[in-house]
Amino acid sequence: MEFLPFLVQSQDLGLRIFPLNPENPDSALFRPLQPTEAP
Repeated sequence: MEFLPFLVQSQDLGLRIFPLNPENPDSALFRPLQPTEAP
């Protein structure tokens, strides 16, 4: 998974990369971090 470093880096911005399924936000990697997920 060559995008994994970008995924980790993006979490610092409170974002994740791309949805696995655009029809299903719960499966999204790209979405605002929830307050409970924030570091």
